[in-house]
Amino acid sequence: MSTFVGIDIAAKTVDLVIRHDNKNSLVKTFEQTPNGRTEILTLLQQHAPQSVVMEATGIYYLDLAVALHDADIPISVINPKSFNHFAQIKLEHSKTDNIDAGLLAEYAQRMAPEK
Repeated sequence: MSTFVGIDIAAKTVDLVIRHDNKNSLVKTFEQTPNGRTEILTLLQQHAPQSVVMEATGIYYLDLAVALHDADIPISVINPKSFNHFAQIKLEHSKTDNIDAGLLAEYAQRMAPEK
């Protein structure tokens, strides 16, 4: 089975959900620091996801997106409006980071965005 990852970015933290066999993992939270990015890279290299999705949130996503790309992890940065429409269709949008991370993982699976 394929593995998909949703990442919700904030100024100080990163929430990450791994989706495997149509089920989301518990949310893992990382610091928005170089060490946090290293921990995320290590985790994702172990899981070899088919797709990783994050929103283009201000400038906060950029360092992690570049690090994932440089590590050959298939990353897609999507427009927040696109994700908002997906969440409305799912009737699950509550604007909490951990729920958003899970929805982003499902978006990665269902929408197959370009990498």
